[in-house]
Amino acid sequence: VAKQVVEVERFSEIWQRYAGERKEFAEKVINALEGHWGKTPLSAHNIFESGHHRVLLERLRDMGAGLLAESSNDPVLTSLAEHLGDVADSYHLGLTLRGGVFVPCSAWTWASYSYKGGIGLPTPLSLHVERDWASRDFLTAYYTGIGGDEARIEEAIADLMAEGKEFQDLASILLGVIHEAEQVVSPAISAGDQPPAAPHIRFDANPVLSPVAASTWESKYLLNPGAIRLDGKVYLVYRAVGHDDDISRLGLAVSSDGFNFDERLSEPIFEPGTPSEEKGCEDPRLTMIDDRVHMVYTAYSISVAQIAVASISIDDFVNYRWKNWHRHGLAFPSLADKDGALFPAVFDGKFAMIHRVDPHIWITFSPHMRCPWPRREHKILAGSRSGLVWDSRKIGGGSQPLKTKFGWLMIYHGVDHNHVYRLGVMLLAQADPTVLLYRSPNFILEPKEVFEVGQDDSWVPNVVFTCGAVGRDGSKEVLGADDEILVYYGAADTVIGVATARIGDLIPRGFR
Repeated sequence: VAKQVVEVERFSEIWQRYAGERKEFAEKVINALEGHWGKTPLSAHNIFESGHHRVLLERLRDMGAGLLAESSNDPVLTSLAEHLGDVADSYHLGLTLRGGVFVPCSAWTWASYSYKGGIGLPTPLSLHVERDWASRDFLTAYYTGIGGDEARIEEAIADLMAEGKEFQDLASILLGVIHEAEQVVSPAISAGDQPPAAPHIRFDANPVLSPVAASTWESKYLLNPGAIRLDGKVYLVYRAVGHDDDISRLGLAVSSDGFNFDERLSEPIFEPGTPSEEKGCEDPRLTMIDDRVHMVYTAYSISVAQIAVASISIDDFVNYRWKNWHRHGLAFPSLADKDGALFPAVFDGKFAMIHRVDPHIWITFSPHMRCPWPRREHKILAGSRSGLVWDSRKIGGGSQPLKTKFGWLMIYHGVDHNHVYRLGVMLLAQADPTVLLYRSPNFILEPKEVFEVGQDDSWVPNVVFTCGAVGRDGSKEVLGADDEILVYYGAADTVIGVATARIGDLIPRGFR
């Protein structure tokens, strides 16, 4: 009974988190219940279950301490308190007797075995409490040893439960798939060693784009725009959601000065076209490679979000021949992944892509642009930071990488434990983008204006999230310290704003 009380409380905590995120609450609750099983020792389900028992033991210890405090030397109460302490201390242990017989010590294992009709000693298949306890101890020790923290383990469990994937192996998610990776973990950059970056400056007339009430496909939310400069104009490819079906589609707006959008198409330029996209196409990031506009986007099915790639010639793009989009396919099929973007260059003959396998930003290389991509050249660029800081819960890519004289500049997003989304800066080495040179210890844009913090009709409050940035001066391919960039961002997942920043203000002098 006590274990089940704790279990209900822990589910309630998970569901409170879903409610706070204000997105698809009912679906996440149902998924958390339907995905309630797991076979592998390090599955999210087994690690979550072990958490119930750990809370239970703390309650038993508290109960014993309370009895001792009330006992007034009553031998019965004192004995009961001592027994509760013994139960708690030995709960997760086991004893191997002479002859090799293994005896579990947890009250739950014995009670569960007896309840199910077992006679004699519990069988090895009944020892899930002891097994899961050891598994959780191992996972926690290993993960904290490479710079993670136990709170992140709980967050990963909650994320998988929301998708109905509690059966998945946490080791591959938190630690990486080592046999497919090379030099997986980058040396960590201490925030204390990094000077701050200057904040972005918002455009006075923000938001620059809002939903269109009369539209069927973009009447509800506009968010997360990718950006590219072509023929002196800024082309903004944005994610849109309408009231009719809540499906994400991609629209287009065009600006001559980067601030005022004098053209906006009435129909989507890219829509779901495969089963992996049935819930929508999201968060486009645009990169020019070999005279083609390459778009990395999130293909969202009902069950999983994955990275997909499409491309179109420049001529077809500027002349709006959207039937000529070529879908390359899923970059990493069956892998939960988001926030993908391509570099506009090759490195030792290979293309490079950043993407986010929660909670890290990864970089992967491929000798071709076909999909799927190889899974042998992975590396973690950076992960979430410990402590109650602005990027402590998870991080992900933001804008496509911009080439500067000092390296590849990337505006990234960070999320804190209050689910506030902010933007920061990373600088990667120009010749080897796996080398992280600089990461701003501070955020450079946070939700502050009403349209960013959110109102009653906003989708997700307290969000600024970018998928695209361009140079303000369209004539330069490589940006210098005095050049400005325009950063386009979704605000409260509902409207789109733009902010400016000077390269020299984003990259401190010592890193130029």
